[in-house]
Amino acid sequence: MATNSSSDNWSSTAYQNAAAFVPKLATKVVQWLDIQPTDKVLDIGCGDGILTNDLAKTLTTGTLHGIDSSPSMITTATASAPPNTTYSVLDACALSSTPSLQTGAFNKVFSNAALHWILRDEASRVSVFRGAHAALAPG
Repeated sequence: MATNSSSDNWSSTAYQNAAAFVPKLATKVVQWLDIQPTDKVLDIGCGDGILTNDLAKTLTTGTLHGIDSSPSMITTATASAPPNTTYSVLDACALSSTPSLQTGAFNKVFSNAALHWILRDEASRVSVFRGAHAALAPG
């Protein structure tokens, strides 16, 4: 599991109590993503995994991998993950320097309600998008 050395500023319990509506607002994003049963999907900023684990139900032979900088969120996501879903603690800003995720293994990358947190630091923006691009298979 990749890790992030910064402190955990998130509580999955507090998040679920305050922001349970967030996955429900993802309808349009999910439609645009157009998940197919064989897709290999990377979820950047997966949070507590509620949406990620729900999307994984669509995948029959595909896989879904979620990353989040919060160990608390990843612990919660992993606890209810279906067999075709994996998670790792990873700050999206470090995505481009994580060799195991830079192999072009994914055919879709998405993020729901996380980029506004991830891209706050202007200096990290290019790195995040380069990392997402390198995670995608050619084509």
